[in-house]
Amino acid sequence: MVAIVGQATSYNCALACLESILRDRGQVVSQECLIRSFPQECSSGQTDPGGNDITGSVHPFRLPFLLLACGLGPNLRTGKAPTTLLETGGALEGRRNGAILLVPHRNLEGAEEHHCVRVARIVPDVSVTVMDPAMAAQGLQTWPWEHLAARDCDVISVWE
Repeated sequence: MVAIVGQATSYNCALACLESILRDRGQVVSQECLIRSFPQECSSGQTDPGGNDITGSVHPFRLPFLLLACGLGPNLRTGKAPTTLLETGGALEGRRNGAILLVPHRNLEGAEEHHCVRVARIVPDVSVTVMDPAMAAQGLQTWPWEHLAARDCDVISVWE
C-alpha cells in the first residue's frame, strides 16, 4: 500500500505524489518544504493568466528534475502510459518505488493542464490503482486499463 497524501492546494498534485513516494522511502518532506527548497520548479509566487496564485504547480518538464533533486532513482524513465507502465511495472510493485501519471485535462477556460496521480498497483490489461491527491479522503482509486491510453497519459517511473 502506498502512502495516501492529499494535495495542500489545487495546484499541488505533483508535490503530493512526490511526498507520497518520499514517505514510503522513510523521508518526511512536506509539500511546503518542497516549495521552499525548489521555488523555481514549484512556481513559487507565480500566477496564472487569471491572477490566481499557482505556487506548488510543477510543470511536466520540470517534474523529472524535481524527482532527481529529491534523490529518487537512481533509475528514472519517462514515457507514455500504458506502454511505460508495462515495461517498468514489475519494478513499481515495491513501496519504495513509484510512478506518477500526468493526466491531461482542460481547465474551465479550456486550456490544457495536467493532473498528477501516483500509481499504486498495476494489473496489466485490466486496471491501474492510483493514489489521487485530489481524492485522498476516498483512498485509492481503480481505473480501467483503457483509461490510460484514452487519456493520453504521460508517466514518470522511479525505482531503486
